[in-house]
Amino acid sequence: MTTNDWAAVGALAAAVQTLILIIAGLAAAVQVREARRSRTLAAQVQLFAELDSEQAQTERHRLYRELPDDLTGTMPRSQEIVVERMVAQGNFMGSMVRAKNISLDQFALSRARGTIRSWERVKPWVEKQRQLRMTPFADQYEWLVGECQQWVEKQNPGEIVRLF
Repeated sequence: MTTNDWAAVGALAAAVQTLILIIAGLAAAVQVREARRSRTLAAQVQLFAELDSEQAQTERHRLYRELPDDLTGTMPRSQEIVVERMVAQGNFMGSMVRAKNISLDQFALSRARGTIRSWERVKPWVEKQRQLRMTPFADQYEWLVGECQQWVEKQNPGEIVRLF
């Protein structure tokens, strides 16, 4: 074989290697995307299972029907725990949506109005906690409510979310 033949063989080998690397890179990208979808689905299932749990439903019932109208006053510890859990749950939901572990559209389709209602109910308590703690508190929850309000307005312009 001549030098030109060996050069052609070398060029062909380099092209094949490059092609193999490109295919491997594409396969890796597909695997990463599928792994993310799997994690996202698992996060959604976990979150919606928690939101639909009997305990969460009971706490929402208590928040709207059994707790005092003014959540900033003195309450028994058992009532304060209900409010704390609702705020923690809202903050967790906000962090999941903000991190894009759950899409806003998927979340808001079934939870936007309830999220807005629960925020309006606990907002005075959150504001009091912010003053007492002098630190950011429930900021992910508040962010999520803003996103839900925009989503509702976009889907149904002029709709007013009914509050209890």
